Amino acid sequence: MVSNVKDVSISIQLDKERYIRYDMNAFIELEEKFGSIQDALEVMESIDPEKKAKREKGKIVPRQDLKIIRFFLWAGLVSEDETLTERDVGRLIDFRNITDVAAAITNAIDGAMPELSEEDIKNSQSPTP
Repeated sequence: MVSNVKDVSISIQLDKERYIRYDMNAFIELEEKFGSIQDALEVMESIDPEKKAKREKGKIVPRQDLKIIRFFLWAGLVSEDETLTERDVGRLIDFRNITDVAAAITNAIDGAMPELSEEDIKNSQSPTP
């Protein structure tokens, strides 16, 4: 069992100050959309704006990446405001703030992930009967 579960909210200025928080419901939304939490995290990592800028210097963000960022942001904001739709969230993002949005998403996800203790790691490596 993971012993160091964290509850982190990351502040971001959009239409107003909002808080991105990846609670259990947010992770379930990501799991349903991408198949698993691991797949969702890999997708988000693959579109990290800083890494992508180095790979594709001078190119605009592909449309699929925009949908992914919008979905991740929606999943992280909906705990604060359950009335938000993905389209509502899309109106909060533009090309001036998309890098900040992606960075805030990454920080919020990193903050939500539990830290494994040595015992947790040992237990996860032990074969189950």
